[in-house]
Amino acid sequence: MINLLYNYFRKELTKVGMKQISKLRQANTKTVLKALYELGPSTKNQIAEYTELSVGTCFNILQELLESNEVILGEDFASTGGRKAKCYEINKNYAYILTISMVRVYEKINYTINVYNLIDEKVDNYTSNYSMIDFDIFLDDISSMIKQYSNIVGIVISLPGFVDKNGYLNEMCLNYGLENLIGISLTQELSQRYHCHVIVENDVNVMAYGYYYMHKEHDTFGFIYQPDKELAGGAYVYHGELIRGKHGFLGEIGYLANLNRTTQLQDLENDNIHTLLAYFMHTMQVMYDPDDIIVYCPLIKDQNILKSLLQQSLPHDSLLSNTIFIEDINTYLEYGLIKLANIFKGENYGD
Repeated sequence: MINLLYNYFRKELTKVGMKQISKLRQANTKTVLKALYELGPSTKNQIAEYTELSVGTCFNILQELLESNEVILGEDFASTGGRKAKCYEINKNYAYILTISMVRVYEKINYTINVYNLIDEKVDNYTSNYSMIDFDIFLDDISSMIKQYSNIVGIVISLPGFVDKNGYLNEMCLNYGLENLIGISLTQELSQRYHCHVIVENDVNVMAYGYYYMHKEHDTFGFIYQPDKELAGGAYVYHGELIRGKHGFLGEIGYLANLNRTTQLQDLENDNIHTLLAYFMHTMQVMYDPDDIIVYCPLIKDQNILKSLLQQSLPHDSLLSNTIFIEDINTYLEYGLIKLANIFKGENYGD
């Protein structure tokens, strides 16, 4: 009996030990992959120094990654000893990321599907031209891309509305053209259909996320997006982290008290934009007191008028956040999608 118990516990302990070793191996593999993403082409010694793993561990992992084709050999590096050291790099075409940005353009909702390889090079794209999103056509467009690039490991979508944590659009604040997506969890539907990770995010949040990664010197800021014919949207980044709120409603400044859609659209048409934008900025100033407020508003003609209105509404000039006006919003939207997709690289794909 004692021998039976001893053998049983020995087997169980062996199983536990093997599981722990396997988890450690997986963690080390992700660490090596992440290092290659960040370092670019590197020798095993450079990777070991960067990751603080042993050279032997890095070498063994790199050999496995070469066999799986996730890593390839690059050009050899010259070394001081005369013999060239092997150089390892990510196989950029091992897998792909698909990003989708839905943008309302007057009476139409356009979406652009971009395909990126593992080093963020755009390899393909498609832009729709519909007055309303049809979910079946939307799926067909995604499927046609995935047929060409089969190893899609992640899909990231930005849209003009806010979604809950399960990927459902909120019906109360639905943007025109998205009505056919009501009752559909984009996160669940796409992840089950295409067997990959899916993120669905509000477009202004994505813009703010992209701005942060392009300007990391600004890590705490409010972000206001006021297009010329639509309600404004906002976002808040705190020490590099995008704050979403419980329901994803944070930043929907177009729904502040004492405002309605008709009044706001009239303000845009009647050259009352300075007063409207000052109200948004004052609210963000009082609620968050950020270091900076980043503003996209092509209708603003005189920034001094805006500053004067803010000075009148706040107790003292010293309370004004630094205001930064931006123009090229599409760059931040695209980069934000890429940076959101990067969480799949070297971290989640292959799990």
